[in-house]
Amino acid sequence: MDVADNAFASAYTSSFTTITQPDTTRPTVSTVSLTGDDVEVTDTLTITFSEPMDHTSVENAITVSPDMTIKNFSWTGNRLTITFDSELDPDTKYTVTVGTGAKDEAGNALEEPYTTEFTTKAEEPDGDFVTDFWWILLVIIVIIVLLLVFLLLKKRKPEPQLPPEQPPMEPQPPLEEQPAGPLPEEPGSTPAEEPSGPPAEEPTPTPSEELAGPSTGEKP
Repeated sequence: MDVADNAFASAYTSSFTTITQPDTTRPTVSTVSLTGDDVEVTDTLTITFSEPMDHTSVENAITVSPDMTIKNFSWTGNRLTITFDSELDPDTKYTVTVGTGAKDEAGNALEEPYTTEFTTKAEEPDGDFVTDFWWILLVIIVIIVLLLVFLLLKKRKPEPQLPPEQPPMEPQPPLEEQPAGPLPEEPGSTPAEEPSGPPAEEPTPTPSEELAGPSTGEKP
């Protein structure tokens, strides 16, 4: 209404559109999946940014040292997953760098390069000795048990008693021949008495006896 109280004959309508303010905020790296020491050996690495990024500029700005061949890039919103051609090497220190060539969708680049480091775990043996070679341990245990049983039985078994050793016999000297002599007398017998005195003289034949010859007692 005017000062004379005259109103508008009809309502007046107007519209306007605001302009979009340009994006001047620089992007940053929010998280990296592999950091620190003793990292599991894998073939993927995930990097998350603070805002939607220009995919091509980011992929060209990423470097990995020691050099790893990148097989594939996969984007999910602000998150980039890098798949390598092979697993990372064990017990190795890696450095990942996102250069200032990485830009968001508005063309704003990282203010400075982002660098992170991580070290993979040392290589573990293929298998546990006890798990892989349990049967060898079992055979060794059985052999030891059988050996102990054998030794115990042998210890309990009485050993045969051997006759005592006889001292060696000394050689006997040969018997000496005894000179022949009178036979031993029987006990209780009386020895024969020899005649005492000179022996008796035989009679001397007369001349007639010598001529006649010996007397035989037969008649001629």
